[in-house]
Amino acid sequence: MNIFVEGQLPVAIKVLDGHTELKLKNFEMSTLTVQQALELQSSLKPDQYVGLAEVCEQTKLVDDRGNYHDLSYDELMLSSSQNLSYLTTKKAELEAKEQAES
Repeated sequence: MNIFVEGQLPVAIKVLDGHTELKLKNFEMSTLTVQQALELQSSLKPDQYVGLAEVCEQTKLVDDRGNYHDLSYDELMLSSSQNLSYLTTKKAELEAKEQAES
């Protein structure tokens, strides 16, 4: 079951699409399976936080053409703290939606 929420970041995040730099604000955040969460945790570097990595794994940035782009840990870390705050709020909304639908 794929449950998701959509939103628009307060501050655009820069991502590379090939050699083109995009500034994206729109995103879709979806739930993770247990398997996805465990695989993510096993691949973390020592200085990475699980909570931030999960937010990145759950979030796909969406460009003007509707193409999805992964949100990397470093891209989130280099963006505004407003983005983290907003994504944390959206994650709580996603979790509430998942509980309501189960």
